[in-house]
Amino acid sequence: MEVKKFTMPYLCHLSTWLKVRGLETHVLNDLPKNGLVVFDGEQAVAAGFIRLCEGNHGLFDSYITNPSVSPYIRDNALNELTLALIEEAKTLKLKVVLALTVDENTKVRSIKHGFVQLGHTVLALGDGTQSQKAAE
Repeated sequence: MEVKKFTMPYLCHLSTWLKVRGLETHVLNDLPKNGLVVFDGEQAVAAGFIRLCEGNHGLFDSYITNPSVSPYIRDNALNELTLALIEEAKTLKLKVVLALTVDENTKVRSIKHGFVQLGHTVLALGDGTQSQKAAE
């Protein structure tokens, strides 16, 4: 597998993956500038980003995978992506990197790669929270 810096031509892959998963593509308008894409040969498999915050903090953000690739390859790609984003965070000299998830596999993967689960409650306010509220 090969990890490449995200560039705008890769946006079409992410758009397709979101559409196939039945998710809205408007989220692509707000991607962080620091992103990576994992390829298996010529095929894009996974992408993820680091959203930079004040105080040299970062947030791993917008993980997405290619739904047409086998779960085994997606899992390997996500591990490669996470390790590469950790290295990117070190290059950016980030003091702390946070990750938010509701997915159990993502939580397990994050802990495997050195993240620590904190006992915080996540609260949000803004336009993007309305769809989450409606889903409850």
